[in-house]
Amino acid sequence: MENSSNMRIDMDELVRVVGVLVQHFKEQQKASVEVAEDYYWEIGEAQLYDPTKDPSDFSMGQLTEDWQRLSQIASGEAPPIGYAFVWLGSVLRAIGQKNVP
Repeated sequence: MENSSNMRIDMDELVRVVGVLVQHFKEQQKASVEVAEDYYWEIGEAQLYDPTKDPSDFSMGQLTEDWQRLSQIASGEAPPIGYAFVWLGSVLRAIGQKNVP
């Protein structure tokens, strides 16, 4: 399966999307989210985007560690880095999966 087009994500639009989703969540009377799970399976990047093969390169991720790193960035204790989007993605996935619709 070949990727026929690349996706371009505008950062201003990403900020708007996140803002709309957070506002929707808050309107549902949810000022915070409780996630009972902590550990999750992580698939290596080389295999994550190759749908032609079954993944075999697994490792463990930890939501509390991801959130701690993100909080350190938000407070200025740690500098922002691009990989923080990966940690944010894990946290957002957990929130989305536990709070449907």
